[in-house]
Amino acid sequence: MATEGRSDKFKKMLWPSIDDSRSAMEAMKLGQWVGLLIGIGYGFAIVVAISTDQYPDGTAFEDEAELYGIVFMYGLGTAVAMLFWLLARRGMGWAVLVVSVWGLIESVLKLLGGSGGGVILTILLILFCISGFRGWLGIRKYGRPGDGTADKDAVA
Repeated sequence: MATEGRSDKFKKMLWPSIDDSRSAMEAMKLGQWVGLLIGIGYGFAIVVAISTDQYPDGTAFEDEAELYGIVFMYGLGTAVAMLFWLLARRGMGWAVLVVSVWGLIESVLKLLGGSGGGVILTILLILFCISGFRGWLGIRKYGRPGDGTADKDAVA
């Protein structure tokens, strides 16, 4: 069936098997999407803050200085998240590790905060964080694809 191939791809995307350096790199690069999603989230928070003069949770700002401060903080968060997204996209393991920890913290705070919306996206974010971390561990175990330490068993 045509849907079996799609479900296998989806399963591999959510929980990839890591058995060599190439699969470890693919899993680690799933962590890049965490940085992109965090950056998009902070970008939406900027739009909400500016357009409604409220925090994303609905609390009104006391004055314009608070609005500008929050917009600056969300802008800084967006810039840093997008930087980590680009670094993780290039395969920098330390950036994947940092963005995965950041994503896990954001996700846990969201789930514990009980804001209600976005639970499915939060669970996907957690799975991407875990896959990125697992890929980082796989790279440490198997080495990077293409260097002399990777795929030792594949030559034999």
